[in-house]
Amino acid sequence: RKPTLLEIGAITTFCAGALPDALKVLAVHKIRNVDLFAFQTDDLRNYYDADKGSSPLEVVSDHRHPEMIARKLHRDVSEIAQKFDHSFSLRGFATYFPEISSLVEDDRQRAVRALTNIIEMAGFLQTEHQYDTRFVEIVAGTRLYAPRQAKGDAVTADTQYKDVMAKKASREDKQKALLTSLDHLSEVALKNNVWIGIEVEPGLLPFMADLDDMRSLARRLNMPGTVSHPERIGFNIDCCHMHLCDIKAKDLDIEEIRNRIVHVHIGDIGPGHLSDLVTGVRTYPQKYHDWFDLFARVSLDMPRGDAYPDFSGCLSVELEACRIPKMIASAYHRTELLLNDYLRERSQRR
Repeated sequence: RKPTLLEIGAITTFCAGALPDALKVLAVHKIRNVDLFAFQTDDLRNYYDADKGSSPLEVVSDHRHPEMIARKLHRDVSEIAQKFDHSFSLRGFATYFPEISSLVEDDRQRAVRALTNIIEMAGFLQTEHQYDTRFVEIVAGTRLYAPRQAKGDAVTADTQYKDVMAKKASREDKQKALLTSLDHLSEVALKNNVWIGIEVEPGLLPFMADLDDMRSLARRLNMPGTVSHPERIGFNIDCCHMHLCDIKAKDLDIEEIRNRIVHVHIGDIGPGHLSDLVTGVRTYPQKYHDWFDLFARVSLDMPRGDAYPDFSGCLSVELEACRIPKMIASAYHRTELLLNDYLRERSQRR
């Protein structure tokens, strides 16, 4: 792996509408590096011809021609780039299929099929359209037996509590299900020149929710025979989630985790999940410098061998709960300023 400079990007989850609407905002503000989230309600209708209210898991897993979806994505990206005289660099996909570690086998296999399709889309965009879509971010699922409530079930505070208590799964069973899924996905990733980044989620229910969870998975991936191609699997570091999970940059600066950092989400956050804020609104700049220090070491100072995944070098701004799309421009440019300040300081130290 060759050293690469750090760059700033953005994730299209800041827009709850159709993907082209998000791309137009990014084009207007000249934001080049983009992670795609192409599974909003409007996207399922536009790209998959799905009915309103359809489940993303069912729609994406049942589709048999991911190259067709990739062509539609390329069409929209190209048209918007031409209209706004802008150049996009697509870096990969963000996803949300927590069934990947479900103990309901049909659901787990559906999640694997959905993610297989997305990885193949990323590969197709590379080979046919020369995008740099080498990174797919995934979640590891929840601590429950099944991550979603069955359709038609009446949900009240009482029934939901009983359902959660009844379906809580053992850590060993959940990790086995996750690793079974990753075994197949690592083979697909290898064929499509893609790296998979698993993201830590804050709270009591996510399966990957703290530093111990990360270390446990990293150790399993380092054990021969656990998955077919462990070098294709690493961690997507969401700095806001890290804050909520009380994980600091220095906590990740250990070989078993540092060598598996593949991609980064960055921003600022309020007191809970889905309270994303413009970068630097609450967090003191030095805290970002601590993260930049870690990512610069991964990106510039420590080229790693073929036994570990690649690193995108891209810090993608995420405003998942944003209600004013133009806030993404503010967050992007403030992050860029913080990074440039850090790089100047780093250069002076040397």
